Amino acid sequence: MGWVTLSLRRMEDQVLHNNLQLELLGISRQRQQLARHKQYESLMINNQRKAEIKAAKSGKDSAYQTYLDLQKEYSALKGLESANKAKTDAENSGVTGTDLNKYKKAIEIAESKTAGSKHQDSNSAKTELETAQLEYSNQSTEYEETKMNINDMYDQQLQDLEEETTMEENFLDMRQTEIEAQLEAITQELQAVKQQVSTDIQNSTIKLG
Repeated sequence: MGWVTLSLRRMEDQVLHNNLQLELLGISRQRQQLARHKQYESLMINNQRKAEIKAAKSGKDSAYQTYLDLQKEYSALKGLESANKAKTDAENSGVTGTDLNKYKKAIEIAESKTAGSKHQDSNSAKTELETAQLEYSNQSTEYEETKMNINDMYDQQLQDLEEETTMEENFLDMRQTEIEAQLEAITQELQAVKQQVSTDIQNSTIKLG
């Protein structure tokens, strides 16, 4: 009977229809996996970028700290020298007693600030301070160049990741379009077969009656 053959065909169409729907579901899952992969890789790239920039900055930070320490030491030595000069000038001017003690107290305070200083006077400290300032300037320049190179490298990695992801997304788009077209065609055929089966069954029933 014709409707039996059509029923078999309907079953085949239904299986194909179900398989196409499963493929669409698989594509949806692939999109999700692709998005997660892109997010994870982007995070790893940026974390590595930050780590390398931080490591590159350590030299600059160290040079800056050395400069600050020497600047503090230089200022303390200058303060001590100024306090000693002020005391000498006061003595030369005939200042004595309580008034002179004020200058002595200022010297004690200045000396406490220079405790542990490796320099004998402000001139030697100034020479090293100028050297430290130059080193900090060099380290800053080197850091900025290194940072720019690091950013260029990781920006390129992010761009490569974006292009790779886009290619895969385009492939999935193309595949989805193909499957949706097949699904639409098989759905129409399935509906037509179902209708024909129903019609043939009705006709057969009428003939048997």
